[in-house]
Parts: sequence; structure tokens; C-alpha cells
Amino acid sequence: MLVNPDAGWVQIKIGEFEDRASYLTDVPVDILEALIRLYRERDPVAVRFDAEGWDYIIVFDHYAVYIIDYVYRTDDEYLSSDDDKQVLTTIEVNKDILAKETISDIERDFDKWVHWMFYDEEDGVEERKKYLGAKLQELKSLVKN
Repeated sequence: MLVNPDAGWVQIKIGEFEDRASYLTDVPVDILEALIRLYRERDPVAVRFDAEGWDYIIVFDHYAVYIIDYVYRTDDEYLSSDDDKQVLTTIEVNKDILAKETISDIERDFDKWVHWMFYDEEDGVEERKKYLGAKLQELKSLVKN
């Protein structure tokens, strides 16, 4: 699901859907927290991703994800056009499969995710490492084997 985090960018791939996300959103934490809420509260959870130029929302549910791809343009030509302003993609995937893939992807690139929001800074890195590790463990405890 999370492919090649590098220099503040990552590819998010779920089924046939693939798009980029930037460091303007805390991708690993947002996804971990969303999946944890999905397991604990049993309600669908939405996460917005910034691709720097457009945004999209992924709604995580128990047996599917829904991706709402849209743009924040406000120019008159765009607003008055009859073109679709949103595209909805539905991908059937069990939350356990998605959670296991997310855990694996974050563990594989753990150091890159620790530095995702910090780059060359060292302030806050230890706290982030602990927080990210704790969220991983929390999600692992909720996922069916």
C-alpha cells in the first residue's frame, strides 16, 4: 500500500488505484490511526491526502475502501463546467489484508517513516519513533492472524 517513501513523497497503491502523497500530511500516522479507529469503533474512517496540486480522500471500511479524488479549484471556468468534479473509486479489500500490508510496509521502511516529518532534524525524532512504534503495535494487536 505504501510504496517507496522518499524525500517527502510516497506512492499509495490499493488495488488498481495509485497516487502520490506528500509530507504535507503525516501519511503513516494518519493511516495507522484510521485503521485503529476502524477496528475499535467499527465505523468507516476517512483520511485526506495532499498530493500538492490536488487532494484525495480514502475512506477505510471493513470490506472495501472508497477513494474520492477531487480538486480544490475555484476558477469560474471550472466551476461552471459540466465535467465531473469528483471521481469515486471502490476497491473491495478486507481490512485485515489492508492492515497487514500497511504494517509490513511501515516496518520495511521504518527509519524513513520516522524521519518523514523531520528530514535532517533530530529534535522530536525519538518521540516520533516511539509513537510510530506504539501505533504499529496497537494495530498489530487488533488484526486477526
